[in-house]
Amino acid sequence: ADVKGLKWRRYQARTDTASLPLSDPILVSYANALAQDVLCVWQHLNGMKELWLFWFGDDPNLSNILSSELKDVEYGTFKDGFTYRCRILLFKAIHNSIERGLLAKSFVRYGRWFVEPERKDKKIYSFNEEQVSVAFSFFLFGKSTVCTSVEIQHHSSLYSLTVDDITKARQSLNGLDGKVLVMNLLILSIIHLLFRYCYSIW
Repeated sequence: ADVKGLKWRRYQARTDTASLPLSDPILVSYANALAQDVLCVWQHLNGMKELWLFWFGDDPNLSNILSSELKDVEYGTFKDGFTYRCRILLFKAIHNSIERGLLAKSFVRYGRWFVEPERKDKKIYSFNEEQVSVAFSFFLFGKSTVCTSVEIQHHSSLYSLTVDDITKARQSLNGLDGKVLVMNLLILSIIHLLFRYCYSIW
């Protein structure tokens, strides 16, 4: 895609008071922008959160997106200079948009990879069968063309664990072995959540 018509705005909170995620003006505005299909990304910079919005053409109506607690600290266009920092944040914003679309189609994210787990009611477990996962990276070709590289890897079929799976595993094993299995499943779940959080602020 050619980005010569790219525009962006950068926002910060009017105060640097710590807020809970559901009341944080940056995160609330970020969630609103995602819901409105606006290219967006947020980041930490020197201990302060920033929200970046990107678009092409006419300026979008942001009245239903931005919190009143945000202040506009930068307005830029491609003609003003497409810096390395702006380019990297645009790539992250595009990745956020792709991720939102895939998650809506029942894909899950593990690190940088996206995969659609098999449904248990679809077929009998068969870990000999292969499944594919995909990852995306971006680069600038020439001065203004953003390109996407898609990586594909093959692996055994994956299934989403449910509470019923954990209950059956605990019932099928007695004593310490069952407790160890449940503990390992909980640890894996926590690691997965940490991966998702780390990549959401990357």
